[in-house]
Amino acid sequence: MNTYLTAIDHKLREIGTSPAQRKAIIAEQESLLQELNDVHADLAEELGTATEYAERVAEQVGEPSALRRYLSNPLRAFSKRGRASLWNMNDPRILQPHLLGFGWSINWAAVATKLGIVRPDDIDGEVISEIPARALQATAFLPAAVTVAHGVALARCWKQLPSEVHTKWKLNGEAVQKTAPKETLLLPFVVSTVGAGFSAASLLKADDREDTLRVASLGTLTCAIAPAQLIGVLTEENSKINPALVQAGVATASVAASAACLVFPLFAGLKATWKKTGVS
Repeated sequence: MNTYLTAIDHKLREIGTSPAQRKAIIAEQESLLQELNDVHADLAEELGTATEYAERVAEQVGEPSALRRYLSNPLRAFSKRGRASLWNMNDPRILQPHLLGFGWSINWAAVATKLGIVRPDDIDGEVISEIPARALQATAFLPAAVTVAHGVALARCWKQLPSEVHTKWKLNGEAVQKTAPKETLLLPFVVSTVGAGFSAASLLKADDREDTLRVASLGTLTCAIAPAQLIGVLTEENSKINPALVQAGVATASVAASAACLVFPLFAGLKATWKKTGVS
């Protein structure tokens, strides 16, 4: 019975059900399941698997409103369950509640499936276990490499930077007049360092390679977008290129790198599995 309740709770959290509503539903389901237990009913025969039953319960509850999905549980990036939305083959939705509580994140598994890159049944535990150790390590340490490059660039140009720097630019490249001390450029580097450390530490959890990839994907996104402010300032100081467009390019590249941290190692595992089973 507890397996069913746990599956229901997990599914309700996944679709963004409020804590109060989730508690009421769990209490109701516990009562119903207990009645079946009292008459010694076979739950699997009566209800199907715990996952299937949880899906049916969630369908009855319905999808959360766009606003509730937008204002999702904050700091989900620090929980394994929250990070699962980055690559979830069981969820066809591309847009997921944002991992930091505001907006939406992307379920890259749904993107890959809709583009025909992978099939829903391509990626399983065997494929993940076959991901080469070097590929896993390289992915986990990619945020650290980006952070080191960020730090080197910051150190080399620090003395040449003006004491006050622009923080925003309009789409036409014109700087918004508001400025800030150049020391504010250090904050993204600190955030990047934390992200890199978080990603490297994920290798210690050797029993969950898939979550290691998710952490590396998040770390890469954080570390790759962190230098955007510095790049914008350097662009303004040293060229006639539109800083706003350059920052947009950095953001796009960051998202692509984040996706690559999930897709390429998983494809390496898939290729290794095919080779092991003799599939060309």
